[in-house]
Amino acid sequence: MYAQIKPVALGVALGLGWGLSIFLLTFFIMWHGETMELTSKIGRVYLGYTVSAPGAFIGLAYGFVHGLIGGCFIAFVYNKLVPRG
Repeated sequence: MYAQIKPVALGVALGLGWGLSIFLLTFFIMWHGETMELTSKIGRVYLGYTVSAPGAFIGLAYGFVHGLIGGCFIAFVYNKLVPRG
């Protein structure tokens, strides 16, 4: 017997995790003073993202939305595939 996963709960958890990761990565890169190839790729996916304080908040918002959607999708698929007891 497996428990069902609440899609919104998983989505919010993954959204916060991914959004904060992008946010902290931006400030880590700003602190070191050098840009990485990764940040240019993030900027291609998240329109408006730059290695700056406003860019960190843009990345936080985009990351939260993508994590929310991904978490809801993962929970939905899990709940459909796992047998109910």
